[in-house]
Amino acid sequence: MSLEHWHISKPAARSSRGVVVTQHYLASEAGAQVLRDGGNAVDAAIAASFAVGVVEPWMSGIGGGGVMISQAPGERARSIYFGMRASRRLDPRDYPLSGGVGGDLFAWPAVEDDRNVHGPYSVAVPGQVAGLAAAHERFARLPWSALLEPAIALCRDGLEADWMATVRIAAAAAVLDRYPASAAIYLPGGHVPAGQWGGPPPRLVNPALADTLEHLAREGPDDFYHGDIARRVVDDARALGIALDARDLADYRAVESEARCIGYRDARVFADGGLTGGPSLARVLGELGASTVAGAP
Repeated sequence: MSLEHWHISKPAARSSRGVVVTQHYLASEAGAQVLRDGGNAVDAAIAASFAVGVVEPWMSGIGGGGVMISQAPGERARSIYFGMRASRRLDPRDYPLSGGVGGDLFAWPAVEDDRNVHGPYSVAVPGQVAGLAAAHERFARLPWSALLEPAIALCRDGLEADWMATVRIAAAAAVLDRYPASAAIYLPGGHVPAGQWGGPPPRLVNPALADTLEHLAREGPDDFYHGDIARRVVDDARALGIALDARDLADYRAVESEARCIGYRDARVFADGGLTGGPSLARVLGELGASTVAGAP
C-alpha cells in the first residue's frame, strides 16, 4: 500500500522596494512598473486595479466597487470605502423572491430569474472610479492619466483566453449567452474561446472598454459621474428600463474614514468597518486568537 504525503505551503515574496499582488500577473506587473517609474504604493494599487479589471473582468472592473486601506508614514491607517450603491429609485417589487437560495457566491435568498445577480437589474451605481480617484487625490504621486495607461494597453491587446479564462467563461457561458453584449465579447462565434492545439490562446478584444478607459484617462474621473461617460451610462440604463439615473451617479461619493484596527496576538490588522468583510475578519481573528495554541502561526 502506497501513501501520498502532501506538503501545502504558500511562498512569500520579499522585496526591499515593494511588492504588488493581484489575481493576474499582468496586473501585478502594471503596478510594479509604476513603482519603478517613481510611483508610490497607492499609485501602484490604482494602476493594478484598472489593469486587473481588464485581465480578470469576472471579478473586477470599473462597473464595481471596493475598499482601499492605506497608511501614509507617520499617520493613522485610513479606509476609503467605494462600494456599489442601489439607485434611490430602486423598487423592491422588481426583485420577487422565488424560494430557495440564489445562484451566486453569497447564498442570498433566490430572486426570480436571478435578476439581482446578472442582467440589467443587477446593475448598481459603480464606486470603483470614485474610490480610486479619492485615493489618487489623497495619497498618490503620479498623474491620473499615467495610471490608466497599462490598463488601456492591455485592453487594446485583448484578454488572453488562457486556461483560467476559458474555465471561467465556460462556467458562465449560459448566462453570458443571454445578453448580446456579453456574448459578442466572451463567446466568439457562439462558443467558449479555445485555441488550436499547440497554438497561441485566442484574444478577446473589448474596444468599447478601451475607448472608455482612454476617455477616463483624458477627461479625468469626474467624467464618469458627471460627463460624457455618465450620460452614456444613463442612456443605456434608460434603454434597458432600469432605475439608475443621472442623479444617482452625480450624488455618489467615496467615504474616507479611519481604518478599523483589529488586534491579533502581537499584530495589528487594519480593515474597513462597514459593508465589507472587515467585521467578519475581526470576529474570525478574535476566535483564532482565543482558541489556537500560543506560538502557533
